[in-house]
Amino acid sequence: MLGSAITVLMLDNGIRVNEAVNLKENDVNIKQKVIIVRSETAKTRNERFLPISKKTAGLLDQLIQIAKDNGEEYLFLSSLGGKLDPLAVIHNFEKHGKKAGITKRCTPHVWRHTFAVNAVKGNMDVFTLQRILGHASLTTTRQYIQLDDDFISSKHAEAGVLDKFV
Repeated sequence: MLGSAITVLMLDNGIRVNEAVNLKENDVNIKQKVIIVRSETAKTRNERFLPISKKTAGLLDQLIQIAKDNGEEYLFLSSLGGKLDPLAVIHNFEKHGKKAGITKRCTPHVWRHTFAVNAVKGNMDVFTLQRILGHASLTTTRQYIQLDDDFISSKHAEAGVLDKFV
């Protein structure tokens, strides 16, 4: 469950691996479906609120109960107890990626990029995406969004700009 919860969380809102492993029970509001990335754990040192889906909220609720049952403050725990190490998460992504036959890099950061690209493809505006990713500059956010030619062609056809004039 732990592995699936952290991967689902990362695909849901593009949270950084270090921010994810530092989540505590009080950082999650299940009812409002939001998590808080505290300034002391955020890369940019700016607190931000990240929306989560119903599925992610359910997984995090289970992790909260596990943490409470074990007297732990962090949600993502190692099998030995205590907070999960970000390097262990990175290693597990690579290991499971190879096991699944993924030939390209499989890391939490790649999943963050995957979230960004799919958010834009799902019609999220880049300003919202910038806030969710926690980027100070829109230029940084733009580097995350590498759209494939098929998507660009479909968006061009959908816009039908010439059709409006001819």
